[in-house]
Amino acid sequence: MSSRGCSYHCVFCHESALKRPMRQRSVGNVIAEMKCFLLKYPQLNYFNFCDDTLVTNPRWLDDFCREAKALQAIKPFQFYCEADVASLSRQPEALKLMVDAGLNRIQIGIESVDKDMLKIYLKNISPEMVETVVKAAYDAGVQQFFGALLVVGDPLKTGNILRRTRPLVPSCCGLPRG
Repeated sequence: MSSRGCSYHCVFCHESALKRPMRQRSVGNVIAEMKCFLLKYPQLNYFNFCDDTLVTNPRWLDDFCREAKALQAIKPFQFYCEADVASLSRQPEALKLMVDAGLNRIQIGIESVDKDMLKIYLKNISPEMVETVVKAAYDAGVQQFFGALLVVGDPLKTGNILRRTRPLVPSCCGLPRG
């Protein structure tokens, strides 16, 4: 983990209920730990970053990508991370830097592609922002993209909302239509 806490306040998430500020380790500290594990465990070739906010700070992310790419010279590795639409929609080019640094899988919390539900969830994103990020992930060469993290069974989702959502899911989650 490179950080704890979250700067967002999505109504369905435990992080917003805890009201803890985001605390992020330095890039140097994270890279040093990765290097230590790569040297100590020769079979290691994959890292999982399960942070809620790995991509939130653009400067930190740029520095991390540069350092992780350099670390590839010691031993090649790939990594998985979780990310948020709001941050990546402001810096979609970061996905290419992340792929160059070893990213092969990414999970992005979408929760809904309905504008009304996104407002209720306090996501501060739009379906257009989701589409921007999905397209950028595919264009950057992310091998596995998990973006269909749609909240199902929400008592506020009426039949109308589900009907409005269905046509948007393929374009927002990168799935073929049909």
